Amino acid sequence: MFSASMLALTVLLSRPDCTHLPPNIRPDRSLVPIVEQALAQSATIHRQCLAIAAIPSARVDIHLRSGHLPAGARAEARIVRYEFGAISAEILIPVCVDQIEMLAHELEHVLEQIEGVNLAKQSEARGTGVSRLSDGTFETARARAAGRAAAQEISCATSPSRRSCPFPPS
Repeated sequence: MFSASMLALTVLLSRPDCTHLPPNIRPDRSLVPIVEQALAQSATIHRQCLAIAAIPSARVDIHLRSGHLPAGARAEARIVRYEFGAISAEILIPVCVDQIEMLAHELEHVLEQIEGVNLAKQSEARGTGVSRLSDGTFETARARAAGRAAAQEISCATSPSRRSCPFPPS
């Protein structure tokens, strides 16, 4: 059940021009302008933030990461699901990659966990778009698609010629 303040936040975030991050998504200070721009210009990231905002027991911290990530990963989400249903996620995004694509990709992994997607079971079946990597983590076609979509949306939003974009400007 939504509280009055949660309902008000959901209504605010539902506006397509909203650039305010919900209180349960906390980027490093240096990432705030990038994440707020992404929220304003990417329908994918806007949808993800709205979905995460609707789950008060979810918390997402987003950090810039210098140095290497494990096994050649371009970004990383460390997600913990607690017994009573809360989810805590730490997203690590290197400085040297497409930050918007990686942000949307990792936020989609958070949503997969919020939704209770059984990645281990899906990775055992063909055609699910889920694979288990050598380090035991999972990769999904869904997260890759979200990352590509957000990158395309930002590219179109900042392009001088929006006519080449496959969707109308927001």
